[in-house]
Amino acid sequence: MSIYVLSSTGEVFKYTSGTQDAFELKDMDVPLNAPTKIVIGPKSDALYIADNGNKSVAVVDMEGNFKQRIYHKDKETWNDIKDISISPEDDELFVLNGTSVYEVSL
Repeated sequence: MSIYVLSSTGEVFKYTSGTQDAFELKDMDVPLNAPTKIVIGPKSDALYIADNGNKSVAVVDMEGNFKQRIYHKDKETWNDIKDISISPEDDELFVLNGTSVYEVSL
């Protein structure tokens, strides 16, 4: 099992058994901008990155390949993403934006 660490500059580092592994975000649609949180989907083996500056959540696979970007239906709504979480069944994303929680079906 590996852990993934997100830096404030948007770099993601992967560690396995205390050793840093090679890891790179690839083919991103836009670079991360002020990312705030990274979580792993419990069943999907996907990484979800709260991308506050781009008002979205970026989804990449465990090798760093970009899969998709999730926005609120009003793309200006998520302008203060503080936290994200994935449901145990990997079917819902929860976004804490300011003091409001948004639920998105995956």
